[in-house]
Amino acid sequence: MAASEAMSGRGDRSVHRLSPPVGGTAHRADQLQTARIVGDRAFAETPTGIEVRTDVDGVTADLVSYTRLVHPPRAPPRAPPRTTRRRRGIVALDCVYERHTLPPAAPGRAGPGRHIALAPEDLAPHRPPYALLTWHPARRGYAVAADLLGDDQLERTAAFYAATL
Repeated sequence: MAASEAMSGRGDRSVHRLSPPVGGTAHRADQLQTARIVGDRAFAETPTGIEVRTDVDGVTADLVSYTRLVHPPRAPPRAPPRTTRRRRGIVALDCVYERHTLPPAAPGRAGPGRHIALAPEDLAPHRPPYALLTWHPARRGYAVAADLLGDDQLERTAAFYAATL
């Protein structure tokens, strides 16, 4: 949260566009189920687009990173004062990164100097599911972890889902 506030303070803002939550155990969006509950454990996923309006070498662009926000409902540390039952609520979230796009904000205005050109070596140091989402902040002086969950590491992502539920 502090890092997001610092970025916003420098004028680097993003919008997190959330779709309705779904439950599931899938590792791909086309496999999502409507609910996933086992015993007293469950989780929901919210398909999300992280949108950033930015400038790429003089071209205004809309970077969108698609992710699944995983909400594992967990019991709060202590029961509320007026009840002996522990209630559950969403107290954490994790992201599983899928893919990204970087189209010009006004594609009908193409012309010399009005297209986005990224060299393969610009994205090579970054993992595919969130390469643009790490490349862009790096250009602005921010560091983004290289070990985030993503669809390029299916075994690790499957282990995450297994541990979540």
